[in-house]
Amino acid sequence: MEIIPIISRDYRSNTLLAVSGKNCAIIDPGLEKNVIKDAIDKNGLYPSSIVLTHGHFDHIFSLDLMRDEYNIPVYVHAEDNEMLTSSEKNAFSFFFGSRFEQKAADYTFVDGDKIKIGDEFLTVIHTPGHSKGSSCFMCDNILVTGDTLFAAGIGRTDLHGGDPQTIFKSLADMRNIENASDIMIYPGHGGPAKLQRALDNVLYY
Repeated sequence: MEIIPIISRDYRSNTLLAVSGKNCAIIDPGLEKNVIKDAIDKNGLYPSSIVLTHGHFDHIFSLDLMRDEYNIPVYVHAEDNEMLTSSEKNAFSFFFGSRFEQKAADYTFVDGDKIKIGDEFLTVIHTPGHSKGSSCFMCDNILVTGDTLFAAGIGRTDLHGGDPQTIFKSLADMRNIENASDIMIYPGHGGPAKLQRALDNVLYY
């Protein structure tokens, strides 16, 4: 599997394309529809699903637009599905004082589930703390980490469903992933990094 990152230059999240052959999943469509669609067209890809690391507004900005564009299903952790339909829970109203809501996911997943892309699978690793349903996705030596872990830090824990003790536990569990020095993480904000180095950069647990 290959990850094609579309890196955000503002408050929105990175959007990632998880690619197997010519099939792809759109992970966290937080960027504008035309930006995501241009990357898909440029690489000659065929989206089969939208997969969310969690439900904050900056990760779902173009969710329904992309769902309708390609007529594909949306997957999110069962604990975060409520965030997609609530401006309060997805934090849009907290930051902007107005409403921003999308439709609920078509399917929900839990820890250990596998999401098929082409002939390969993303394995769900539930990593709560940034939100109740925050999840990472692993395939081979790739780990999509959302806002659980960045190259040099972690996601905030003061929004709906966040909890500092819980995210520290999730990070501690990540240290048990084998071959951490060989695994490349693709986070929700900023550039990729090796998992071991990113964990070592988290100084306070």
